[in-house]
Amino acid sequence: MNQMTKDEVLYAFAVEDETGRDTLLRYLAAYPQFAHDLVDISRELHRSFSDEPLSAAEMQRVDVAIARYQGVMVKQTSESLAPQAFNGAAELMQLPLSVMVAFRERRVDLASVPTRFLERLAGALSTSMEQLSAFLLQPAMVSAARQSKSRVKPTTAVKVSLEKVLSDAGVQADRIQSLIERGE
Repeated sequence: MNQMTKDEVLYAFAVEDETGRDTLLRYLAAYPQFAHDLVDISRELHRSFSDEPLSAAEMQRVDVAIARYQGVMVKQTSESLAPQAFNGAAELMQLPLSVMVAFRERRVDLASVPTRFLERLAGALSTSMEQLSAFLLQPAMVSAARQSKSRVKPTTAVKVSLEKVLSDAGVQADRIQSLIERGE
């Protein structure tokens, strides 16, 4: 299991449905190295807020923090999901490379991918389901290399179902059914 960073632990705590005493104690037991930060965020989450709007300086601090967090997440995701990783995943999952190219270019609609298939793909890519899901939720793209080789004007990439990607790649109907129904 991957070790979570301080930011990941604090984010996980902050988005818990219940951030009360029991949740805090559970996180403190699991991540004692972040005890000070967990107590701080717990206090912040439970302090009373006024109805006054944030000042310009406070808004700027929030915007900077969000931009920093988004930059870190995109960097982590893109580093762990390098193009070469998808080549290896195609072999491990015994699927045509074109299927993995569709995933790499985020042209597969995440909602059409069975959880079991997503788990297997995350394992083949040596990443977490959360990172893979965050990656796949980004806008679809077509690689610059493929666009430059095209004889027709490139169009905006669109997301399609996993079933269509598999069918277009020439995967047999019974295997498609197995992948869609059982993720195998």
